[in-house]
Amino acid sequence: MKYFPHPCLSGIASLSLLLAACTAQGELVNWYVAIDGSSTEPSWSAYRDLDGDGAADIELANPNEGRLTFLYAHDIEEDPSQNHFHTIGRYAYTGDVDSPVASPENQYSFWFEGTLFQGLPGNLIPEQLSDFGEVTPPLPLLPSDGVYDGKLTSIPGGEAGGTYANMEIRPATDLASYDPGTPEHIMLYALEPFGEDYDDPMTGAVVAIELLDLTPGLNIGSLTQTSILANAGDTAAIGAGDSFSFTPVFWTDSDAAIGVYSATMRLVDLRPNGAEAFLPSGQYTFSFAVVPEPSTLMLAGAAVAWLVGNSRRAAGRS
Repeated sequence: MKYFPHPCLSGIASLSLLLAACTAQGELVNWYVAIDGSSTEPSWSAYRDLDGDGAADIELANPNEGRLTFLYAHDIEEDPSQNHFHTIGRYAYTGDVDSPVASPENQYSFWFEGTLFQGLPGNLIPEQLSDFGEVTPPLPLLPSDGVYDGKLTSIPGGEAGGTYANMEIRPATDLASYDPGTPEHIMLYALEPFGEDYDDPMTGAVVAIELLDLTPGLNIGSLTQTSILANAGDTAAIGAGDSFSFTPVFWTDSDAAIGVYSATMRLVDLRPNGAEAFLPSGQYTFSFAVVPEPSTLMLAGAAVAWLVGNSRRAAGRS
């Protein structure tokens, strides 16, 4: 029996087609914040489905109950009935199935076509599916304007960066008002059959991003401020309750060294002292790339061609 841990895997022949199919469309944005309302670990988890037959064999408490959770919205344009969330910033069980330990570094453990995959990193953006032969490059940082004139930023990456690069964040409850059968409603409720629950209200919450780690040279701002998070432990409020929209901006100087830059964060509830705050999310990491400008690549290519040609001419004279 084939067991597909998420609707995204159902009816899709390969993981490469899966990734190609999952793009943000319509009223949906890429990123959502939710409160995990489920008391039980999802049924697709290998810590509940012990033999890979698609059925949960044991009960197991959900370490994310009552926690903020960072979600990626996989909106499948070709078949919106398959829309669903991927849990990115969440706690996940690790270790032996007989004595699992909850870790803030999300690692997927599930069965796929009779094979157990355990410890796949589920908190990295872009998502990395190297066990399936899929490795996605970091998101591009590109020249920008306005407040970020002369900088390389994630702002124009929504189009050039593909699946993950539009950075707008909204509460998942924003989708609850859509009629059943719409892509938005399907997105919110698609994983309920697996025991996942993301429609609990966030009343009273002051949702914030807490910075845990940052590559030197990478900066984090907003659409209007160039710096909102600079050092580990810094927090920046992004919205309150069930109605907000926030877009973080990741950027470097235009002359930043070529390479990969990463930011590791988590979500926290900063409501005033004395109030009952939601628990923090698991941690998640965005990775970005500073790459040579096309003109630089052309010059480098010309230089290589000249060197090859010159060495051949020299060899011919010897």
